Amino acid sequence: MPEIKTILVVEDEDAVLHLICSNLEAVDCGIIVARSAEEARECLLEIFVDMVIADYTRPVVEGETLFHWVREHPKYAKITLVAIRSSQAPLRHKEVFDASVVRPFNPQGLTKFVRRILSLPNPPS
Repeated sequence: MPEIKTILVVEDEDAVLHLICSNLEAVDCGIIVARSAEEARECLLEIFVDMVIADYTRPVVEGETLFHWVREHPKYAKITLVAIRSSQAPLRHKEVFDASVVRPFNPQGLTKFVRRILSLPNPPS
């Protein structure tokens, strides 16, 4: 039986959070939600996750700050960091995340993207 992957979604906007989580349910993985970088750090201290998806530039989520914190701790080295960003936002410190998704994003595209990054099989057609 394959190991269930766990994704931490860090988002402060209800509509975006719902969109991301409802689409990730199709990936067949565990989903943990945090509303801020601080809440995400608390989750990471208690639970192992395979991937963090976070809004990179929003003031409440502070994805950039969170990603730097994750990269400073060797025990989190294997976590895949995915930045959700605006196409107009300047992209600073690209070295701290593994991949990015530009807003507005296609929800089904996000699901396929996550499957590919985590090496998960596609569902049967």
